[in-house]
Amino acid sequence: MRKTKPLPIECVARGYISGSGWIGIPRHGKDLRHRAPAGPLRIEPAAVPIFTPATKAEEGHDENISYEKAAEIAGKEMTASARDATLKIYGRAAEYALGRGIIIADTKMEFGTLDGRWS
Repeated sequence: MRKTKPLPIECVARGYISGSGWIGIPRHGKDLRHRAPAGPLRIEPAAVPIFTPATKAEEGHDENISYEKAAEIAGKEMTASARDATLKIYGRAAEYALGRGIIIADTKMEFGTLDGRWS
């Protein structure tokens, strides 16, 4: 194990729209509340998994941000690499879990760099 520098963004993969996903996914530039089904269960499968970066809040909850804002914070190449890794890991884990009767609706991942490179 080696100490790394944390990537300054949270990396969230959503296979289902639920929770804060209904409030709005900035990457798509629109609020999804109008699409939320009626009733207490507000979960809908996404056509494809969605990458939704977020800030790392010092206090309270992390806040969803646009892909463009994430690229400003972490850099274009690092954000693209983090997005690709997040969606790849989520896809493999979701497929594995589904084969065992478990749905992974969404998950957050955090990455670090070692000397400016992926660790």
